[in-house]
Amino acid sequence: KGSGLLWANEIIRSRAQILAQNIERCGVRNAVVSCTDAAAIGKGLSGFFDAVLIDAPCSGEGMFRKEPAALSEWSEDNIGMCARRQTEILEAAADTLMEGGRLLYSTCTFAPEENELQIARFLNAHPDFELVDLSGTSFGRPGFSWAQVKEFSDQAYPCYPLQYTRRILPGDGGEGHFIALLKRNGTNAVLYGGYPYITNDTNSIRFYSLYKECFRSPESGIPQTIGDIVRVVPEGLPSLRGLGVISAGAAGAEICKNRLEPCHAIFMAAANAEDCVSVLDMNADDPRLLSFLKGETIDAPGCSGWTAVAVYGIITGFGKVSGGILKNRYPKGLRLRNG
Repeated sequence: KGSGLLWANEIIRSRAQILAQNIERCGVRNAVVSCTDAAAIGKGLSGFFDAVLIDAPCSGEGMFRKEPAALSEWSEDNIGMCARRQTEILEAAADTLMEGGRLLYSTCTFAPEENELQIARFLNAHPDFELVDLSGTSFGRPGFSWAQVKEFSDQAYPCYPLQYTRRILPGDGGEGHFIALLKRNGTNAVLYGGYPYITNDTNSIRFYSLYKECFRSPESGIPQTIGDIVRVVPEGLPSLRGLGVISAGAAGAEICKNRLEPCHAIFMAAANAEDCVSVLDMNADDPRLLSFLKGETIDAPGCSGWTAVAVYGIITGFGKVSGGILKNRYPKGLRLRNG
């Protein structure tokens, strides 16, 4: 519905940059992408989130069938190393969760040390958390009980209801996945600062005029000048300092000398094509579509000014129309190559 804030963190920078690009292409405007370790997130965003999803790095036993390399990299030492990394990530994630918040932990491995035993260790260290019973879900099967996994542990834990977790095995239509849903019942310190919004910047003010040229509905975010880009960031943003942020919000406009020109991302973030002031809507068989995706100019009768280019009502990009001709603004990195 375009509300709230999605924060995605990826510690490998090349993957984080691809993640930011994918979020832009999907038109998600209320998002932040960062590239840092979990400890920095836990320290900088204490008590901020009401929901956290951990796609934990694991030994990948569930990937053996599809990726032979995963099998060649497997070892008992690797299981131990992954379990230690998972512990660090879980601890940091717990720090970021507000009272009543939920944390979904997931792996793609069979190893109890990375699954049920990881959850038992976490619950033992965090009595203010509880497992949410997933037995009512329509997929997978119950996780192993403490009696089934205690032989893999060098420490005794209370008899937590580990069967509330879920395993999705090959026989269940999965590859060996595991999920556990945790809920925080206790309070948590709120230690994050607020984003220092600047609302009287010249380019940010000019952005509102440009936005009205392109879209019918009012802009819901707050324009902020960052370098040579005016980005539209969501309200209620925390301080981004020290969190390795790659992108925040959507790129709204590029500062070109004494003027602003809209960015591809702001059109992708539009609610729908009908929200655009000028739209060229084509079907998949229209020969102009292929030309547009190649970055060529195309005919756009009846359109004028900044114009969204859509296919069956779904925005694909934009351009500027003058005299019935659309000058292409489709990003060069996305254009189709001849041949």
